[in-house]
Amino acid sequence: MRIRKEVLFSILIVLCITSLAMAGEGEEAHQVKPMMEVFRLVNFLIFAALLYKFVAKPIKEALSNRTTKIEEALQNAKEAKETALRKAQEYDARIANADKEVAEIISQAERERDQQVAKMQEEMELLKTRLEEQSKAAADLEIARAKAELQEEAARLAVELAEGLVKKEISPDDQKRLVKEYVQRLKEVN
Repeated sequence: MRIRKEVLFSILIVLCITSLAMAGEGEEAHQVKPMMEVFRLVNFLIFAALLYKFVAKPIKEALSNRTTKIEEALQNAKEAKETALRKAQEYDARIANADKEVAEIISQAERERDQQVAKMQEEMELLKTRLEEQSKAAADLEIARAKAELQEEAARLAVELAEGLVKKEISPDDQKRLVKEYVQRLKEVN
């Protein structure tokens, strides 16, 4: 309906322009030949109809397609903008949380380090105590062994010295007498 109005309006404008053009040509131009005007009008109507039939539909489709593409592009741009805003908000939240997470990780690492240091100090104290006890036990053992060796050596030397003295000072008669006394004592004990 709208197109018909446009066609009729276009025809009216063409007729007005042609009549003004004729009015400006002079006396001879005022002689209007009705058949010529009808022929011109029919010729124009045929041209307008052909133009409308062959050109209007592709132009409408092209404009419609272009409008659809523009609307789709606008919709896609709007969706992309919304997606970008959402992602920007997510990244901002992640960055804010990242600072907290970094602080928590550092705090946790410091606590673990302090715990490890305390544990290592306890282990070192325990090891130190064990080493001291082992060293003391080893020293006591060495002292006891050295004392035992010294006592054995002193006893051996005393025995050798006594043997030497006994051999020099005891006569065969003294030996017989000592053996009898020893045997007597054994009898008394049993």
